[in-house]
Amino acid sequence: MPWEPLNIVPIGDIQFTGMQGASDIDRLAKHIKWALEQNAIFVGMGDFSDFLSPSNKLRLRQAGLYDTAEEVIDNAAITIEKELMEVLRPTIGRWMGFIEGHHTYTSLDGTTTGQRFARFLQAPYLGDSAILRITFREAAPSHESVSLKMFVHHGHGGATTYGGILNRLERFAARFPDVQLIMTGHHHQVIVQPMDSLDVTSKGEPYLFHKTRMLVCTGSFMKGWMQGHKIGGRPQGLYPEQKMMPPTALGAPLIIASPKVLRSHGHKIPVVDLRGSV
Repeated sequence: MPWEPLNIVPIGDIQFTGMQGASDIDRLAKHIKWALEQNAIFVGMGDFSDFLSPSNKLRLRQAGLYDTAEEVIDNAAITIEKELMEVLRPTIGRWMGFIEGHHTYTSLDGTTTGQRFARFLQAPYLGDSAILRITFREAAPSHESVSLKMFVHHGHGGATTYGGILNRLERFAARFPDVQLIMTGHHHQVIVQPMDSLDVTSKGEPYLFHKTRMLVCTGSFMKGWMQGHKIGGRPQGLYPEQKMMPPTALGAPLIIASPKVLRSHGHKIPVVDLRGSV
């Protein structure tokens, strides 16, 4: 990448079930339009559709359905995904990759939801997790270079408080001390937490400097509590309401990565300065 700030927008947990479902598609479309105006690149955090939960998938496999029934289910799942793909069409070619989520569907041809979205949006399919590296290079005559390392995972666990979510991320970050940006979805909350670490120069007179690391929970576009919501014509809440889960934080964060060279005490220290906003 060129030696200039880079805007990174993670998107996940849309949990789309159709244009009349609980996904806030208007908000998603506006967010995508705004992100493209910022020349952002995207990262797919999983759970783009909400066809089957892990427990539903297990029950479906155990049902022993006829082939014709499986084809009907397959067509319904693919049709839902194609509707969402049209919303995401303006972002084709601007994705770093796609992580698989929990609410994925494996079609009869063997592909998963994440693979199909990655193929449509011309992005790498990353499986369950990945460490991504972005290298910034300054033009002549300096030719300085510095890399940003990102760990991305859909997320896991049932924490519902900010402290619980961050505790898991902070413990995990200790296992990847050189990764500056750790992003997960799953919890339907938007959290951007800076965490500084210290290092010392490896050449010449030792000089102490710091690097900012960022723990990020990437939000959701699925409404959790909906006034007047009905299923089959009768009042019934969605699962967040039924299970007394906290309201969803709709939207996604913006991560700004800026390459810099710190010059102090005769040292040149290339770093990536991270900032996050909601």
